[in-house]
Amino acid sequence: MDELISVIVPTYNNAELVSRAVQSALDQTYANIEVIVVDDGSSDDTRERIQSISDNRVKYIRQDNAGPSVTRNRGILESCGTYIAFLDSDDLWMPGKLEQQYNALRSHTSRDCLVYTDYYSGQSSSEPVKSVLAEYSKKSSGQVIGNLLAQNFINTSTVFLRKDILARTGLFDPTICGAEDYHLWLRIAVEHDFLYVDEILAFRRFHPQNNSRWTQSYEGRPEMWLMLKNDKRFANYTKEIRREYLRRRASLADHYYYDRHEYLKAARLYLEQAVNGKQPGYLAVKVLYCFWRHITAAGRSKHAS
Repeated sequence: MDELISVIVPTYNNAELVSRAVQSALDQTYANIEVIVVDDGSSDDTRERIQSISDNRVKYIRQDNAGPSVTRNRGILESCGTYIAFLDSDDLWMPGKLEQQYNALRSHTSRDCLVYTDYYSGQSSSEPVKSVLAEYSKKSSGQVIGNLLAQNFINTSTVFLRKDILARTGLFDPTICGAEDYHLWLRIAVEHDFLYVDEILAFRRFHPQNNSRWTQSYEGRPEMWLMLKNDKRFANYTKEIRREYLRRRASLADHYYYDRHEYLKAARLYLEQAVNGKQPGYLAVKVLYCFWRHITAAGRSKHAS
């Protein structure tokens, strides 16, 4: 008999889309599954919509709002399957996704690996199917830790793995906001191989709710690299971690603080990079420019009042 696969679907105020996500799981050609929907304190009609689904493979759990890491972890802890697959509530699966991943893992030399696939994205699943990972040069199978440190090419809704890997590696870290999935993939990659199925088997939906969460979480992402730096499992990758930490801090300055007109915070990060010997002359100019923008903005604000 086929082994049980537990599908973890975290959701928050996403009633219409989560129903579609759950249905895409129930429509899988691999039928021996349980679909665990963990409602992170929704105020919409998520409960009613999920409980109206007449399929005993669906399990609904409600909790007080605690964030995506705690929500996914609750689903994992409540699961009964040998395998775990993640499906975000705004995403969809192609019907053969789980079967292809299960068969790929069973035919692999080791079952202690994480299996991921290609996917397409957009605001609607009716948009043309176009590979996302075709543009990611780092995607690979085997020992991927080096490539993964440089570029996160794993979409959460494509991940499939044995539950006991998570028991050894640990679950999602609730202290990390916005990069909790990336952090977990890195921790797994240090100790396990990855297996890439080169097929578009999932759809990732973009909409205002998940785009705003991405923006709001940007500020905390570089701190993940400090956590990795202090993790003994990454002792052989300190150079790569330091490089990525500085690069992400630069991105934080350019694409978050500066865009939000928080010029003093951007200046502090530019100064940090200059002290670390990265293009000091160029960055000194950016620091001065940020101070000028801050003073100018403060002057306009004072004049307006």
